[in-house]
Amino acid sequence: PGGVVQCGTSRGPLWTLAAGHLTYAADAALVTPATVYDLASLTKVLATTALAMRHACVGTLPLDARVADRLAQFAGLPPITVADLLGHAAGLPAHRPFYQEVAGRDGYLARIAAEPLVHAPRAAHLYPDTVIRALCGHR
Repeated sequence: PGGVVQCGTSRGPLWTLAAGHLTYAADAALVTPATVYDLASLTKVLATTALAMRHACVGTLPLDARVADRLAQFAGLPPITVADLLGHAAGLPAHRPFYQEVAGRDGYLARIAAEPLVHAPRAAHLYPDTVIRALCGHR
């Protein structure tokens, strides 16, 4: 029922358009430029993997890097690596409707880190990918 579009260059955004509502409810809040959407099925293939691999190739995001070493919100969790996130083996739950509860990158990271793991890292595979985008410095 809503969306945010942003166009820009490597120097930053040129314009942002936010339109619609967060849900279909009659009293739903309006979408704002700070609203974050998780289009994991698209962003994983089109952006996240390419960005992570580019950073891995130049050494700015090694695949064996611990997430907690780069994102303080994850300091209390068991050791999770970038490779664990890319391989859906970090133990994070596959889906939570965080968009209904939080806004902005910091809010999402804090909420994700507070979520109990559903399994130990590398014990199984599920499909979250918000954290890896944050590690690459993207929303």
